[in-house]
Amino acid sequence: MNMSLSEVKKLPLHAEHERFRANFMEFAGWTVPLSYSSIVDEHDAVRKNVGVFDVSHMGKILAEGDRASDFLEWVFSNRLSKISCGQAIYGLLLNPEGGICDDVIVYKLAPNRYFMIVNAGTRERDWEWLNRNSDGGVRLTDQMDSLNILAVQGPKSPDVLSEVFQCDFHHCPSFSCREVVFRNEKILIGATGYTGERGFELFAPVGISTELFRAIFERGAPFSIRPIGFGARDTLRLEVKYLLYGQDMDTETTPLEAGLEWTCDFSKDFLGKQALLKQKENGILRKLVSFEIPKGGIARHGYEIRRKGEAVGRVTSGTFSPSLKKAIGLGYVPVDLSTIGSEFDVMIRERAVKARVVKAPFYRHAV
Repeated sequence: MNMSLSEVKKLPLHAEHERFRANFMEFAGWTVPLSYSSIVDEHDAVRKNVGVFDVSHMGKILAEGDRASDFLEWVFSNRLSKISCGQAIYGLLLNPEGGICDDVIVYKLAPNRYFMIVNAGTRERDWEWLNRNSDGGVRLTDQMDSLNILAVQGPKSPDVLSEVFQCDFHHCPSFSCREVVFRNEKILIGATGYTGERGFELFAPVGISTELFRAIFERGAPFSIRPIGFGARDTLRLEVKYLLYGQDMDTETTPLEAGLEWTCDFSKDFLGKQALLKQKENGILRKLVSFEIPKGGIARHGYEIRRKGEAVGRVTSGTFSPSLKKAIGLGYVPVDLSTIGSEFDVMIRERAVKARVVKAPFYRHAV
């Protein structure tokens, strides 16, 4: 359902994006920057230098209390006991049938105190779902309106943050997190991101976000920092096969089909486990694959996949890779078509165009 203009929300930093002459788009009920220059230029800026994304549309939920750890272990597919305070972990929220309700990152701030980032399009549903599955031993706080999220991504991101906060960010392990102080306010910074490059996500109180945004660009100027829109965010994430909820996975797909079994720790109990064990025993019928199109066009979301003229699947994500200079995509196909080197046709403008299954990720950054 399309929202009316009055229902579409603006990011708290909307005026700053206007100052950078952003081109806007609607995404998950929000007006967000699509681009500021060209998607390819912004993509390259993140791969080579550093860029800033405003992803404040994402949901933010605090979970704390004596039974917060037990609660999250039950509703979260991965094992939280794998991480210590000051670390984060990626995993899934599943329904009893094993379908993917959302993919999330959980940061452990203290014993029995966790911070969870959920997708914008599923935020309200996730909030209701978490509360519905709570037994009262955990306090859940929706921090949607109190925090902004700025993602500073790219090989020079540690240089920028070291200048902004006057402390070293060059030796932060991936999926670690720490608190810093800016304008007398605490900011949580996670060594996480959605680009495949080194980077950080900053969770800052809304009241200081404009000052922080401007400080990042002022201090980052010597490092060729750029504002980056959602267009480049999509090409960057697809090159490294980071899935997009609502396209590459949803409640009708399971982790086994989506290639996300690694996020499920079967050594513990979690919601949806029994359904997945049954599916493992019976075997899956389809699988998400990475493919490239040597020539003939670009696959887009929803395009039909055919084998010998018969429809067998759909493209979930597709683009032209700015880094690799070729068309790439993701899609669900029958298991017997999922091996590396398998070929099928993608229907592009009523033409059958040959595609080949390849190993993921498509892009690996230079060491």
